[in-house]
This record gives sequence, C-alpha cells and structure tokens, in this order.
Amino acid sequence: MLPELENHPELLEFQKEKISKGILTKLSKIEGLRHYQQVAAREGNSFHVASIGENHLNQIIYFEITKTGDLARVFLEKEGKVARIFIGTDQRLWTILDCLATKKELEIILPLRNRKGLKKPKKIPAFTGEWLGNSKDVVCFQMIDFFENKPDKLCTLEFNRDGLIRKKLFKLPFPNKNYIYLEKQGYLQLLAEDNNNKWLHRRTNINGVLIKERTLDLGIGLFAHLRLSFNGVSEVLNAYGNFLALLIVQPNRTVEAHPLFQLEPNENFYNLSPATYLKEATYLVRFTTSSGNGWAIIQHGELVECFLYEVDLGVYKDLVSGTVLELPKSGEYLISGASATFDGGYQVTLTYNGEESKEILIFSREKFL
Repeated sequence: MLPELENHPELLEFQKEKISKGILTKLSKIEGLRHYQQVAAREGNSFHVASIGENHLNQIIYFEITKTGDLARVFLEKEGKVARIFIGTDQRLWTILDCLATKKELEIILPLRNRKGLKKPKKIPAFTGEWLGNSKDVVCFQMIDFFENKPDKLCTLEFNRDGLIRKKLFKLPFPNKNYIYLEKQGYLQLLAEDNNNKWLHRRTNINGVLIKERTLDLGIGLFAHLRLSFNGVSEVLNAYGNFLALLIVQPNRTVEAHPLFQLEPNENFYNLSPATYLKEATYLVRFTTSSGNGWAIIQHGELVECFLYEVDLGVYKDLVSGTVLELPKSGEYLISGASATFDGGYQVTLTYNGEESKEILIFSREKFL
C-alpha cells in the first residue's frame, strides 16, 4: 500500500513582498532549486513541480502557492525521479512519474493526495507529451515528434477513484505539428501548416477521425491560437519579425489582422507559447525575443497588459501602463510557467538563468480584469 505525501514546508525558504500590481514570492534552496511545471489548482492557487539538490534530480517536490502569494504546502515525492502533473476529470491533481531502477522506460500515474491505502499502480510504457486538458471523461495529451516527419499522436487517459483504468494512443492524420484546441464535448480542432504556406483547419473526434476541414491563408511566422471554430470567429496570434498581431478568422475564411504591439526595430520574436485561458475572452501568452522574454494579456481582442524584460535595467516593464516589475538581481530570467487565478488575475513563474539555479520567483498579479 502507498503512504500519504507529507507536508514539508521546511524544504524551502519563503519570502514575499507587496509590489506594484501584485505580490512577488521568492522561494529558495541553497543546495539548488529548479522549476519544471505549473498548473492552476483549486480556488485559483497554483501547483508546481520542482527539484531540489545540487544536480536538480535528487528529489522531486510539489509546492502550492495561494493566489495571494503564500506558500501553502510542500510535498516530497518518493516514488519517481521525474514528474508531470495534470488535473484529472475528477478535478483532482495527478502526477506521472518515471519509475526508478527499471531497464525499460516505464511510468506510473498516481493521485497527488489521498494515496493512503491505494495499491501501487501498474507500470505502463512511458509517453512524452503536453497535457492539453480534459474532454468529456478523458484526459488528453499531445505527442509531437519534432525531429522526424511522423504524425502527431493523441494519448487519452481514463480514471476511476483508484487510478488509471484505460490508456489509448491515436495517430492524427497529416499534416503534423498541429496546434490543438480541445472542445469539452469530445472533439478536437486542429490547425497545421499545409503546402504553400497555407493552413489546414480541421475538426476531428477524440479518436482523430476527420469530421470537416478548410484551408486558411494565415501567412507565415509564429502562431498561438486563442480559440478555433468553424461556425463562429477564430482568433489566432501571429508573430512575424518584430510584430505581434491578432488574426480574426471569420466562418467564410476571411482573415483580418489587428496589430497588438511592435518590438524595437532590431528585435525579433523567437517563440510563442500556447495561450493560457484566464477568463471569458481573456488570455495570457508568453513569448521570447532575440534579447529577452515577456508575457501579454489579450482581452476581447485588445492588448491590456504586456510585460517585456529589459535586459539593461533588469526589470519587466508593462508596455501599456509603463509599470515596472523590479527583480531581486539583474541578469537573464526565464518564464517557466503561468496559470490563472480564476478571479481576473494570474501567476507567472520566473527562474534565474544562471549556472546555479537556487531560487524561484512567482509574480501574483492582483485581480484587474
């Protein structure tokens, strides 16, 4: 039988301070602290996966941050060496753990809480993939091979109170490297680049069976979808060069570009992360540029906030209001996670990009939307 995870707040040093537009939480560990993942949990708190130790692989921990920036709980994991967390269809937190001391790549899936009395779960073949969310009664992960021209895969997991009862893998039809919008009713909306810089918008069922499709002219660059629809308006962010725009796609396939903001002439966008849903018609998108990174808030098609890292000053500056988010030390920071607080605020996790990672910063944005 499995033991319950115990709360160990002493594993992390905790500080927080009130700053402009929110709260800055600092977590540190002199032996080393590295952040991996963040998800929105109950009541708008955020749950995180990190590792502590000099080589960052010694011990996996989970910690919970309240939407007011307090450290609620710290759990030490003993069942695996690498962890990924997700919210199950039962609204509980679950974790996928690499098995220790096995020749094959195997994993187990466990609830984060209420383990006491459960039997140790069956080991299953490991799968990589990003958690998309949940649709009807299944948890969905997308698996993309960025090195070979292989079809994308969808992994679905079904659970009962005691654990995993069914795992399925489906191949999605080409083209691959899809942006996926998950409908709650058990359907997928896929968006992928086809031939001649055209984009194929498709709707499939949860098994990847095609229902309908259409071709769109979205241009080139980096993309992150906010919402996809055949019957209504679709919204897709497009970064090209130093411009970020919102593409509005009508049901008749016409596309309108609405500029949001522009970087300095010598700057370029390098990456757009998948958008984080905050509340109705409101999204957070993270980005990297040729000299830094930042995050933008789009609400009803308008840019309402955009924090951009200024390397020379060592601060994040909101391009909309001019508000400055000062950090404890100068240097390059990475944005390693973001989640909604479900009341109009959000939390963004920053890690220092140095040789030794010993601290994590979490900016809890107060309700403002």
